[in-house]
Amino acid sequence: MSTGSIFLLPNGTWFVELAVVVIILWVVTKYALPMLNAAIARQPEIENKARQYFFLTVGLVEAMYFINLLFMVVFVYVFKAQ
Repeated sequence: MSTGSIFLLPNGTWFVELAVVVIILWVVTKYALPMLNAAIARQPEIENKARQYFFLTVGLVEAMYFINLLFMVVFVYVFKAQ
């Protein structure tokens, strides 16, 4: 029986990634969103275009999980034969 690390338990890398995500979210909510809201307040006609880009970006970010799963399957099963 080997005493290697258990891959399901988070190590230090997971906590660093979590901290980076929290910092990015804080920066976006502190600086980017007020600027976007101010631009929409000045020009209400760009609200629909901004909303389209927002939902497109959110959709792509959510699809990234499944895209990465697809790459994982390709890398594991295709390159396993070599």
